[in-house]
This record gives sequence, structure tokens and C-alpha cells, in this order.
Amino acid sequence: MVGEQETKMKKKLYVVTSIGIVICIMLMLIICLKNKNIGNNNAKEHRREWWLKDIGLDNGEKTAYTGKGVVIAVVDTGIEKDVPEFCNNIIAEYSVENKQIAYKNISHGTAICGIIAGKPSDDRGIKGIASDVDIISIDVTDDEDGVVECDDLVNGIRLAINNNVDIINISVGCLKGSNQLENVIKEAIQKDIIIVASAGNYMSDSLMYPAAYDKVIAVGSLDRKGKIISPKGKVDKSIIYLPGTNIVSVIGRNKYSGCDGTSFSAAMCSGLVALLLDKKDDKKEVLKYLNEVNSLKNRNFIDIINAF
Repeated sequence: MVGEQETKMKKKLYVVTSIGIVICIMLMLIICLKNKNIGNNNAKEHRREWWLKDIGLDNGEKTAYTGKGVVIAVVDTGIEKDVPEFCNNIIAEYSVENKQIAYKNISHGTAICGIIAGKPSDDRGIKGIASDVDIISIDVTDDEDGVVECDDLVNGIRLAINNNVDIINISVGCLKGSNQLENVIKEAIQKDIIIVASAGNYMSDSLMYPAAYDKVIAVGSLDRKGKIISPKGKVDKSIIYLPGTNIVSVIGRNKYSGCDGTSFSAAMCSGLVALLLDKKDDKKEVLKYLNEVNSLKNRNFIDIINAF
């Protein structure tokens, strides 16, 4: 009898001990997973936010301006409109080619929109500059590789003009200009549209078109130490230089990537223009002001906005 009781007690103790071990293991796993997630979140935050910190917008509460009421035409590759970060900002989409391509890389235009207007819906999402702007996507590329022809760029800009946009962001370009491109740029400027264009990657003593044209805001890129990446050398006009390396943005639904180049610096500048227009709805004054601070040696957008 005593032996049976001892056996039962041992079994009971064994069961309790086993349960305790399982609980301990579960607790350890939870703690490990929690610590792992914290580490990943810190890494993601550090990787994503460096450029926002560089321009003084790491905390959105620092400025009351969000670009509300401002319409930006993104003349680019087309976009993935279903991404949560800016799906509510898209008010229209166009394609100058009207081709049905089985696979087309639209990550470039998607990343541009993310930088301009990204608003994270969860802790994975990316943050942009002007979360309340309206975006019109105009696809001017003619194949799966995102190549742009000068004539298609002209047609895309004309579409933007016809839609009465406030800003045209052009993060594509041509190595040579044309009479048609110059004329449509002049037409947009005469209609009081602000044009922001990437100066071009790997450029030395020259700019891409339409960035090279007069009264177009040309934007170059800097590395994390503030050194010029492109364009280098001497050019015939002033350049606004903004961060242009490892700019993490959204490139598809729940897809993110680090982006390099003046394309993404230009998107930041378009976001800044939208914030300035939100503060004062006067495009001529905004353009004049940006020409006065066009070197942006102080890249703190809060300071730039407050001084306007």
C-alpha cells in the first residue's frame, strides 16, 4: 500500500515537474522571440529613418503641414497602387504607352510615391514626407525595364498639365534634350506648375533633362556623410542636394528596399515643396524661396518651413 502511494506521488511529481519544464521552455522562447523582435525593429527603424533624421522629419509631430490639398504628378514607371502606405493618396493613373506588358517593373515609381507620401499603417510600414498629398501617377516607360523615351516624357508632362497639378515630380530623364521637351516644360511653368527633376546619377559637369532646363528644380544626391554623390563638378545652374543612398521605401505591397540615386532625392524635394505649399498656397513665392535656399546646406526641413 505504501509502495503504491509512493509510486503515485512519484508519478504526480514527475507530471508536475514535466509541466514546469514545458512552461519554462515556453517562457524562454517567448522572451527570446520578444528580444529578437525588438532587435529587428530597432534595426529596421535605424535603417529606414536615417534620411528622415537627416532632413529633420523623424518625428512627424514637429510640423503641422502634411501637403493637404496639393496635387503631385509622379511622372515615372507607374506604381503599385495597392500598397497601404499611400493607396488612399492616388486619385488617378495614366499610361502614355497604353501597352499591356506581361511583367513590368514598377518598383521605381512605387518607391518615389512612398518617399513623397508614405504613411505607415503598422510598424513595418515606411514613412514619407507629405502624407496628405494627392498623387496622379503617369507612366511614361515603354517596357519591362523602365526605359523612357523623350517623346513619352513630353506626353506625360502634358498629361500632368492637363490635370492641373501643382507639382510635377520627374525622377526619370534623358541625356539629351529636345525642342518638344523644352517647350512642354515652359508650358508647365507658364501655368504656374512647379517642376522637380532628378539631376541624374553618375553625372559630372552636366545634368539630365529636364533638370538642366531653366526654372526646373534640379536635385542631386548626397551620401550619409553629406558628401556629393551626383552630379559632381561644375554645372550651369544651382542644385538642391538631398540624401540619396540607402533610402528605404516601399516597392510593392509589403515589400521594401534600399534605394540609391537622385531619383529619390528628387522625391524628397517634391515632398518639401508640398509642405511649403500647404503653409502658403503661392507657387511663385515657394519657387522664389527655394531659389534663395537652393543649396540647402541646412537640410532641416523644419527650419526651412519655419523660415518661409
